Amino acid sequence: MGCDVMARAEARLVLSSQRAFNAIHWQAYTNILERYAVRGTVLTSAPPPAPPGHDQLGDADPRALQSQYDIRFFPAGGRRERRRWLRAQLAELQPDAIWVQEEPVNPDLLDILRILRFNRHTRIATAVCETLFPATMFLRRWRNTLLWS
Repeated sequence: MGCDVMARAEARLVLSSQRAFNAIHWQAYTNILERYAVRGTVLTSAPPPAPPGHDQLGDADPRALQSQYDIRFFPAGGRRERRRWLRAQLAELQPDAIWVQEEPVNPDLLDILRILRFNRHTRIATAVCETLFPATMFLRRWRNTLLWS
């Protein structure tokens, strides 16, 4: 994340991840909030069942944490509704940095890249691991390559 972004007073960090409450991700997120004294928001979906090996340390309970942290859940619905909601959240929050913990082809990640394509203020940090290899059309692969630039 770069200390210059997080060192400003009232800096805003957004964590976008379906697995935000996995113990290791949650610990990293709260450590960043404490170390840099930034305001944080988590954008997440209801977490999917943890695959074997991911549940060794347990998960934090998002419902129990809502009184202490700004946690916002993606709406149930189609891509258009989710994209509209995400656009509104990012416009409201005006984050200085976004940490996206997802697959490189995750639709929410690609929407964040699309929404912030020309935004030079917000820094995006990702920690991705490609474990899904969908067969995609050439145009979709080309579009994703442009978004990742």
